[in-house]
Amino acid sequence: MESHVALAAEKIFSIGPIPITNTIFTTWIVTFILIIFAYMATRKISAVPQGLQNIAEVAVETFQDLVSTIAGDKTKVFLPIVGSFFFFILFGNYLGLLPGIGTVG
Repeated sequence: MESHVALAAEKIFSIGPIPITNTIFTTWIVTFILIIFAYMATRKISAVPQGLQNIAEVAVETFQDLVSTIAGDKTKVFLPIVGSFFFFILFGNYLGLLPGIGTVG
């Protein structure tokens, strides 16, 4: 019985001379999900958060508290980039738990 181990990302399709692999495609999906979530959470901002705005505020404030314990006074400098990396990797890993996502292509 042989098992198949892919060392390189599998090519799904090409856009001109640029090959689109399963990794790039999954990255696009995660980016699209985060953009849609951010849009939906911020389209009707109110002083009293409701719905997705509430979820987004809890997530950002919790992460801000975590970063402030490490970065101290420089939290405002580090939070945007570290938060972007954190949520991108988090959603990417959660998406990878869904059946079939890792085997796109």
